[in-house]
Amino acid sequence: MGKLIVMIDGNYLRMAAKRHGIEYFDHRFFVNKLKEKLSEMLGTSLRLLRTYYYDAPPFSDESKLKPKEIEFARRRQAFLDRLNQLDLFEVRLGRIQYKGRDEKGNLITAQKGVDVKMAVDIIEFAEHKTADYILLITSDSDLVPAIRVAKNKGVNVILGMFPPKHKHSKLVKELSDSADMRILFDDDMFSKYK
Repeated sequence: MGKLIVMIDGNYLRMAAKRHGIEYFDHRFFVNKLKEKLSEMLGTSLRLLRTYYYDAPPFSDESKLKPKEIEFARRRQAFLDRLNQLDLFEVRLGRIQYKGRDEKGNLITAQKGVDVKMAVDIIEFAEHKTADYILLITSDSDLVPAIRVAKNKGVNVILGMFPPKHKHSKLVKELSDSADMRILFDDDMFSKYK
């Protein structure tokens, strides 16, 4: 039985799912479906050690937010809190940086430190031989060097992603090529909340 760690780039999963018409879904169901599909691809059973969900907290300085944005920030924080309470899930947060507003008055923020946390964890899991397989859900090509380190340490790295919109994107290709295997998401992996 192989040991599996799932690492989710929350911002990627949230934005990509939304582009595919999926806004709210059961993350535990999603991870279990991925584990089943990977187990089938590998021809072996897998034991999920933990799912790590990487994100930044919502921007919550109410003095700089509109009422709708305050409500959104509260809902996002409640979601992260609920996710962290799921069995075998751990939320790891970077920082959120306020950048101001665009010409239409939309809030501009940037995540900071999320990809670094992911890269450090990939290398640490590989160094300590924590898992046989790391299923990485991201589109961040900055993780390629960490993926290579993990592979050199004997960990199989599987990339989980939606089919890319731009298949010839150099960065998507570099990330995809760095993985040992790829799993493309399909609709049956998502169970929407009722």
